[in-house]
Amino acid sequence: MIQSRLIPIFLAGLAVTQLLIGGNALPNWLATISIKMDHDPLLYLRLLVMLETVVALLCLTMGRRATPLAWLALTAIGFSSLASCSASLGRDSSSELLSSVVVLLIVIALGVALASASGDTTSKDEDEAETARLPGGLRWTFFTAAGLIGISLIGNLPLSQRTLAEGRPLKTTGPEVAGDVSIFNLAPDMWESRRIEEIELTTYVPELSRLTAEGTSTVVLYNRGCGDCHDLFEVHFSEGYDHQVIAIEVPPTKDAELAPGYRTDDVVCKDCIYTSLPAGPLWLVSPPVVMTVTDGVITCCNGGRDVSCLD
Repeated sequence: MIQSRLIPIFLAGLAVTQLLIGGNALPNWLATISIKMDHDPLLYLRLLVMLETVVALLCLTMGRRATPLAWLALTAIGFSSLASCSASLGRDSSSELLSSVVVLLIVIALGVALASASGDTTSKDEDEAETARLPGGLRWTFFTAAGLIGISLIGNLPLSQRTLAEGRPLKTTGPEVAGDVSIFNLAPDMWESRRIEEIELTTYVPELSRLTAEGTSTVVLYNRGCGDCHDLFEVHFSEGYDHQVIAIEVPPTKDAELAPGYRTDDVVCKDCIYTSLPAGPLWLVSPPVVMTVTDGVITCCNGGRDVSCLD
């Protein structure tokens, strides 16, 4: 009963939730691996959801014989949740901590129920009787068909890009401010005519090299509290644009006291790929900064109200 119904329901619910949230649902330890391997985090999320779907279908198909697989799935999800809890404490992220704790509690409850059901002979007899109602060939036909349809849908569904900056390693050290805040100086006036991987920005947003390697892209550095940034996006990008637009948020310094009236809403961009510099350091740059990148080369770069790169 537990492994044939409740665990598949839990796995299916987890997979659907991750698909709805998008890239930000990827556990931080997997996001870190994807960044270090220079892979798209959404690829890792799709693979994770596919694996959860296959395990859920196997539990439905195999009944009590899937008990070892159910234990393996619960153990893996439990360790992932513990790792996410630990990482959330280090970043003081209450929403992430809460979601990780909820998943961990569900895993513990299912583990206790599964352990109890393993010794229940009545439940075992009912489970075997229920499984026997469908011929083995029909059960595996259902598994194969449902698995192929599910994997195909997961592989093609549009997902929201990951906007969390955690997991991106800061490869450059800077001076200290107030004891624990590093300063990182970005110099957009030195970027034009250089390859994108040569500028310091890609040290902190490593996926930028891959995203701009082919074709023409517009890259915009912005801050939520910057009025000119909001105006720029409203005027030029709110209705879409004729090529790829990558919006990179410059977050405020860790523990910064924001002025009254500081805007916290995000910019409006219909088709933007959103990402962010890592939260915490003091970023010395004056947004908005607009770059045009063609086949990996920065062909135009300007800042402030100068929007000649968009002409």
